[in-house]
Amino acid sequence: MIVKEKSQKITTMQNEVTSLEAKGSLAAEEQASKANALAIELEKQSEKLKKDITKQKIKKEALEARAGNADKKVQEINMKLEKLQRTSSDQKRRIQKTGHALKAAEDELMKAQLETTTKVKQLRELDCSNFEDS
Repeated sequence: MIVKEKSQKITTMQNEVTSLEAKGSLAAEEQASKANALAIELEKQSEKLKKDITKQKIKKEALEARAGNADKKVQEINMKLEKLQRTSSDQKRRIQKTGHALKAAEDELMKAQLETTTKVKQLRELDCSNFEDS
């Protein structure tokens, strides 16, 4: 009897161990399945991130190229602006010189007209006095 009881206890314990092993095995399989699903999801996210990084690199290169072109255009425009400023300054100097020359010519003309008027007056006075003397 004792042997039978002990034998039954051993059998019961073996059944419990087998049951626990099965449960543990199921839990381990479930955890492995979850870990596998998580690994697959992480791989997908990793691939998506790699694609995003590649797209961003391409955008960055395109923007850098545009920035380089814009810099070249700015330099060209600055050179043209400097040339126009020099031309404008030269034209202003020429206009000032021409204005001074015109003013001097007008002054000379006024002086000549005044001299002419004075001489004409003198000549008329001489003519009139010669006419009276005759």
